[in-house]
Amino acid sequence: RYQRRVRGSRSEHMDKLSAHVQDCPRVCDLCRKWRAKFERRMAKKKRASPARKKAEVVLTPAAEVSTKQREEAKDWSLWDSSTHEYDEPQSACKFQADYSEVHEHRVLVVSGRATLTTDDGAEFAIGEGDAVLFRGGVKCTWHIREPMVKHFAYFGPDGKQVKANMTIGCDECAANCFEESYFIEELDMDICPKCRKKAIKASKGIECEDMYAGAVLQREGVTVPGKAKKAKK
Repeated sequence: RYQRRVRGSRSEHMDKLSAHVQDCPRVCDLCRKWRAKFERRMAKKKRASPARKKAEVVLTPAAEVSTKQREEAKDWSLWDSSTHEYDEPQSACKFQADYSEVHEHRVLVVSGRATLTTDDGAEFAIGEGDAVLFRGGVKCTWHIREPMVKHFAYFGPDGKQVKANMTIGCDECAANCFEESYFIEELDMDICPKCRKKAIKASKGIECEDMYAGAVLQREGVTVPGKAKKAKK
């Protein structure tokens, strides 16, 4: 009779082989064979499974946006497409956005529809209630399909909200008036509160003498509804 040979499990064989390759005092044929096989296998695995890159734009449909996210977004800045200056031709309702100087730009759409197209060709359709996250370095084209209002904010690597490094220069004194400014559409000018007060004072309350009559108050570049600054008669 022949006694049946009991084979060890694959893991046991691999453990023994690994121990041999590591402890072998000389590079024997067995070591060379298995080292070469291991290197080929790793090279093939590396080609087949490239490192995953985080999505540059993350879209969360309205149905999946949490109540907490909606409540937090209420404290963000508000953007209205009706006051935005589009790229030429204006009728196309398109503009380029560059998020290179921020870690994350987050958006929650209040109303309206738009199509986003990144520089690498990815396209996203967004609408009321959707949340969008743009990672730093993303460049994309916004195409406003229906008049849009959205909340937006900037966040740092620690996940905390930060102010973007943005400026609006006063066309009179060159001061940075990003937090609060006055925009004169007819002249295409931005004026700081200090220069606005000087103009009102100089006009002595006569509107026709006010060189900035009809100036609209803006905060962080967004028009504050019903805040056109007019001189008293």
